[in-house]
Amino acid sequence: MNKIENLLNIDVSSVDPSVEADRTLTVCNACRYCEGYCPVFKAITYRRVFDNPDLDYLANLCHQCGACYQACQYAPPHEFGIDVPKALSLLRAENYARYAWPQRAGKLFQNNPTWLSLITGLCLALLMYLSNASVSIDETTDSGNFYSIISHSVMVAFAGLTFACASIALVLGMRRYWQAITDKATPSFSLAALNKAVRAGLNLTHLSKHNQVGCPGDSEGPSPWKRYSHQLTLWGFLLCFVSTCTATAYHYLLGITAPYPYQSIPVLIGTLGGLMLLSGTSGFIYLKFNQRRAMQMGQLQLDLTLTTSLWLIALSGLLLLVLRETNAMPALLLVHLGFVFGFFITMPYSKMVHGLFRMLSLILFYAETEDAVGDPAGSE
Repeated sequence: MNKIENLLNIDVSSVDPSVEADRTLTVCNACRYCEGYCPVFKAITYRRVFDNPDLDYLANLCHQCGACYQACQYAPPHEFGIDVPKALSLLRAENYARYAWPQRAGKLFQNNPTWLSLITGLCLALLMYLSNASVSIDETTDSGNFYSIISHSVMVAFAGLTFACASIALVLGMRRYWQAITDKATPSFSLAALNKAVRAGLNLTHLSKHNQVGCPGDSEGPSPWKRYSHQLTLWGFLLCFVSTCTATAYHYLLGITAPYPYQSIPVLIGTLGGLMLLSGTSGFIYLKFNQRRAMQMGQLQLDLTLTTSLWLIALSGLLLLVLRETNAMPALLLVHLGFVFGFFITMPYSKMVHGLFRMLSLILFYAETEDAVGDPAGSE
């Protein structure tokens, strides 16, 4: 009990996120009232102490639904001041930069997320415009042909470069994170554990699963809107990606070049994805401004930078589709592509990585859970 007593006397306003997370989860491990709420409380029962990799794993396992905060008997204004969502959220924001590759880029982005995203997007748009000497200035936009503004080769070069850089940085960052959280663990991985993790990650199974209703807000009952916003954003983003892949297949495999008619498959999929993405991010922005209990300003800025970037991509893309045969098309095209390529080049350092880290954490959780089945000591 000495460790718990010492941790309870910490001034939480002056400690770093890992110390506060350790204090909070040590108290939770002694209490265990919320053990059935989500994977975090199940996972802590497999541990007696929490080192930094353990804390990072548990932080990314948390879906920040807030149910445990509403139920906790030690939550503020109690003197223990236990707030699991807040403690893990602050640690999660800090480890995005720590596992990023290169790490210096992650720290730079974390300190200036909004300005860095805007400046990167504007610079890429300007570079595309200046690299466009091969396109005749006599061409018009009456046909809605984007290649009359930016040549196909320039657009492909920028898309390939940004996607390649983002992919390499994401893979190396995920590798760093996975090596850290599995350094001590030796679970027996299986396809069943992987399948459970993927299903739980895509369906957001653990967003307050215990009450089958949704996530509690700051001062209201459980609500499904966070989950709805999550799903709209995720599937809208994926549909936009599928639309791009379909358009690529049209161009290179079928020899059908843009612009595509409104009733074509790429346009229909992209329009649906854009509307879903716009709706989901709008919901997130509303929730961020109305449920700020567990956030500090720096963390709120990271969240809003991501959601606002996706919102601007969706809005500019839809406007570009509607106005592609007007004189507004050239400016809208540059702005939209700037937002898109700026988002991808900064994605490995933004909150976007939380989905990938959470998926890896869920894989480890289900592997640990399978190993613990039938082991009476597994939860001690």
